[in-house]
Amino acid sequence: MPKVSTIAIDGPAASGKTVVGRLVSARFGFQFLDTGLMYRAVTLAAIQQSTPLSDDVALATLAGKTEIAITDTPDGTSIVVNSADVTNSLRDTKVEAAVSAEESGQLVASWNVGMGQPNYRVQIAKDKAFNDIIIDETIDKAEYAFEPFEGDERYLRVKSIEQDGYEGPWGSTQTIQPLPEEPVNYWPLGLWTIFTIILI
Repeated sequence: MPKVSTIAIDGPAASGKTVVGRLVSARFGFQFLDTGLMYRAVTLAAIQQSTPLSDDVALATLAGKTEIAITDTPDGTSIVVNSADVTNSLRDTKVEAAVSAEESGQLVASWNVGMGQPNYRVQIAKDKAFNDIIIDETIDKAEYAFEPFEGDERYLRVKSIEQDGYEGPWGSTQTIQPLPEEPVNYWPLGLWTIFTIILI
């Protein structure tokens, strides 16, 4: 049998890639690496560091600076990100929502949750002055998913709404990049390039 350094298994979500990967690695004595956990680990790091999930360049930069260690045993997998064990955090609601949105092709904006701030007002506009507002919604979670778009940049801002109805000031304006002219996987290609360099 020829020497094999890396076997990659690709396919749509929930198609059994992890199960097949574990079976193949056990059969041939290979080390199994669940890159889906790496995907979630970078997503968690992006949420924790308020890196926009729509910014592929920023995500690729973040991935390059993020140290990820995965330990896989017959009893399960643990993952450490920048010296912190995040195994139990990879299924958090915010991570699940972000991953689900990315798999469905949506973009996700997220922000830090403040005490006593159960609601948020989200605006997206076509101009930095927010004169041409296309989305103005009040939501009850610290994230907002929306469809990718073509054309010019758009701008997003968020303010908190306290329990008594008081609205705080607008947060900093975030720039949302449109889809590139040629369709590509909107999760950063640079991210997977970095992972490939690490794995080979």
